[in-house]
Amino acid sequence: MPPISRDLPRELDTRGSATLHAGDAGRDLAFASYLRVAAMSAVVLIHSCSAIVGNTGIRDSGTWWLATALDLGFSWAVPVFIMVSGALLLAPRPGEGARAFYARRLQRIAIPLVVAHVGYLLVRWLLQGEHLTVAGIVRDLLHGTIYVQLYFFWIMLGLYLITPLLRPALAGRTRNELLVIGGACVGWTWAVWAGAQILGIAGARTVIWQPAALTLFVPYIGYFVLGFALRDLVLRGGALLGAIGLFGLAEVLVVWQYAVGAQNPVLLVVAGGGYQGLPVAVTAVTIFVISRSLISSSGPAARPPVGAVMRHLGELSLGVFIIHVFLLNVAWRSAPFGFDVVNQNLPLTLVLWVLVTVLSFAACWLIARTPIARKAIGF
Repeated sequence: MPPISRDLPRELDTRGSATLHAGDAGRDLAFASYLRVAAMSAVVLIHSCSAIVGNTGIRDSGTWWLATALDLGFSWAVPVFIMVSGALLLAPRPGEGARAFYARRLQRIAIPLVVAHVGYLLVRWLLQGEHLTVAGIVRDLLHGTIYVQLYFFWIMLGLYLITPLLRPALAGRTRNELLVIGGACVGWTWAVWAGAQILGIAGARTVIWQPAALTLFVPYIGYFVLGFALRDLVLRGGALLGAIGLFGLAEVLVVWQYAVGAQNPVLLVVAGGGYQGLPVAVTAVTIFVISRSLISSSGPAARPPVGAVMRHLGELSLGVFIIHVFLLNVAWRSAPFGFDVVNQNLPLTLVLWVLVTVLSFAACWLIARTPIARKAIGF
């Protein structure tokens, strides 16, 4: 299989914000639908550009730098999906106990999880000609590596597991208190990652967050809480401009660290970590707040028909998350998007990104209209 360089995101609550509050809740959190669609499109772009980013033969060329800037520049997508989930799921819901929450949420994710894992095992066997063994499947399952993006299902399950515990613990706390809690969790996650890098530099072997299928949700708890903390924060004037500037600076640091961090251990420890690193955390938090500030609940973006369309597209994001990697692999095996062509051609890669994004949403729209099949994409 051609290499894919980035992990895959997806927002945890697949049904939209209409059930969060009574009345106009969907419009109050309209920005969440826009973030879902933007982040999902960013995920497809990340995986499309991975062909170029992983091409060592053109490293440091103009094409490589532009593709890397796009790939790494959208690293905020995974944390943003988690933040949107926290904004939608962590608000207190009187009358919904743990049993009711688990029955509703786990039922919704269980079928897509099984379908996706079985489906991509078939892809590995039939499309890629891989020899599969029971031991290998169990190993990949516990590592969360059945296929490049499917580990995210296990993050979803872990966060679902702790949601009934977090709701009462966070209820009634001020925004500042929630920000401290969420920020502390993100900081602790980075410290674990950075500590592992320091141990590696010192010659010690470390393995963190394993088995990944059961533990990988832990680094994302901070983002989950921050989404709840920031869901009502609206910036204006200089504060909004400051957030935009901070986002830009953090983006530059993410790309720069990826390109040169391996040669600079200090830069690697301080600014590395990807989704578990501090620069990506800054980009995710700032783009979340910027989106919340720009998409007003009283503006045309939140009202029908635009708001309704975006909310429906956002509800399809789990299906797009499942399908788009398969479509990319099919495209990489066919003209004119053969892997050996697109891995050095950025314009063609961008065309492929648009096509796969549109086809993925269209396919999921059709699946969502089919009563039996719709459950396979969590709709």
